[in-house]
Amino acid sequence: SELEKEGKDKSRVLLAKAEEQLNEQEDEIKKLNEIILNAKCHAIRDAQLMEKKEIQDELAEENKRLDEMMEIERLRALEQYEQRELDRQFKQVEGANIIKTQINDNEQRRILEDEKREQEKLAMLRYLEKLQREDITQLEKKKIARRDHADVAKANEEIRSRRMNDSDKRNSRRPR
Repeated sequence: SELEKEGKDKSRVLLAKAEEQLNEQEDEIKKLNEIILNAKCHAIRDAQLMEKKEIQDELAEENKRLDEMMEIERLRALEQYEQRELDRQFKQVEGANIIKTQINDNEQRRILEDEKREQEKLAMLRYLEKLQREDITQLEKKKIARRDHADVAKANEEIRSRRMNDSDKRNSRRPR
């Protein structure tokens, strides 16, 4: 029948429309899925970019921190070097002063020893001169004593000679 035929046609049309709507909805779902997938891709890409930027920022911050630590260490090493250099210079100056003091002390000691030797030499010369004067005095006394002795001996000889002469004269006056 016609009614059935018309119902079937209507059903067919409705089914075709439903199928068409279903296809359209599938296309929209596909498009929505594609949009969602694109959004997810963009979100993942944005997250990756943000993570990459965070990593780069952290790396830059770590490099900055390391640079600061290295600079602090460099400054500390430089300060230690400068302190060691100052200590070395101080010790060098101190050593030079000690050597100068020792040289001055040795020079003073040498001068004092020279003066002492000079004084001893002068004392020895004075002593030798004194001994020489004493020797001369002794020699003069001996010379005077010898002269006196010679004079006495001569006088004795003269006296003895006179006595002999007198004795000879007396003997010659005496008769024989």
